[in-house]
Amino acid sequence: MIRLTKLVWLIIACLALLLLGGIGCGAEVVPPSPGSSMTIIGVVTDYKSEVPVSNIEVRLYTYHPHPVFEYLPPTGHVIGSDITTAEGKYRLEVNADLFQSLKKLDYNKLVVFVAPGIDGFKVVDLARVAVAVDLVTGAPVPSSAP
Repeated sequence: MIRLTKLVWLIIACLALLLLGGIGCGAEVVPPSPGSSMTIIGVVTDYKSEVPVSNIEVRLYTYHPHPVFEYLPPTGHVIGSDITTAEGKYRLEVNADLFQSLKKLDYNKLVVFVAPGIDGFKVVDLARVAVAVDLVTGAPVPSSAP
């Protein structure tokens, strides 16, 4: 009987941690704007100071890994961009027509890019959702390059 009680308390503790983790994730989920199929929001911060960076361009690319140099950002064609606000925030929209075109061309991933280097770009799945992607500028480039 003691083992069953411990198991029940363990399950309750795990559920509580899961609930608290979901509540405190800190990322505001913004629903897609009318007429869009995908919205990507985030904040760009400086690598050294960790302060939000204003007036910097964030670009959205199709996903194309480099065939020879895997360490390069997998950027293809630019399909959107935004300039960060005074708080370092940006918002990228993939409208319904572009979303359908990308699906027809068999794109299933996109790249959100601010700068080469650690956390300067992120690969995201192409999906009908709102996605939060925070980026870093001024970070060193990984040393795995030959």
